[in-house]
Amino acid sequence: MKKRRKKTQYNKNKMNAALISPTARVASLSSPPPSSSSSSSSSFSSSSRQFHKIGFLLPRAKRGGNCRIRSNNSIRIYAADIDNYVKNVASVETQVPLKICWQLWQDRTRIPNWMPWIAKVEYDDKDRTKTKWILETEQFGQKLQFSWTAKDLEPVEYERIAWKSEDGLRNRGSVTFKEVGNNNTKIEMMIEYEVPAVLKPVGELVSPLVGSIIGKDLERFDEFAQKVEKQLLKK
Repeated sequence: MKKRRKKTQYNKNKMNAALISPTARVASLSSPPPSSSSSSSSSFSSSSRQFHKIGFLLPRAKRGGNCRIRSNNSIRIYAADIDNYVKNVASVETQVPLKICWQLWQDRTRIPNWMPWIAKVEYDDKDRTKTKWILETEQFGQKLQFSWTAKDLEPVEYERIAWKSEDGLRNRGSVTFKEVGNNNTKIEMMIEYEVPAVLKPVGELVSPLVGSIIGKDLERFDEFAQKVEKQLLKK
């Protein structure tokens, strides 16, 4: 009986450690660095331990499937392949015709108009199937910047575009288009990405944040596309 009680108490302690409030973890990330190298190492180890304790509770998914974890009334979807990518999906239905939506997304340099955290997208001078991306944002009390080169995958005209990074921040994704009647278009965006090392101490907060961001991005795209359509009708 004593051994069973000790084991139960040990499991409770692990659960309590894993349920440390998100605010506390963000504060630890955004706090100023310690003055000495030894204390810095200690702080980093502490943050790492918190992250790994949380990760300990995540069920292991089979390769090729998805692992869904409910936490704080939100669902985070983790790609269950060998890359350990995180997956976010968002969609919007717009009254803009499919053809206009397709053409807007086809020009990658326009994307910052509805995705303000993407600072710049440029085509490669020698290969138009490659684009250079710069992401700039301020989250968790830090200014963050990431860059990567993406390779366009074979598109399906008026149905799907897709890409995969070749260097820099590891990510891949797609945007699908579907005509849904009354000349409306449903757009669904899916992105998968590897959580950067700098964000791993708050890794469980990244997916809900990105999901919220791309949802708002698609709302902005709806507004942007409607303005473009009105301009085209005036001509």
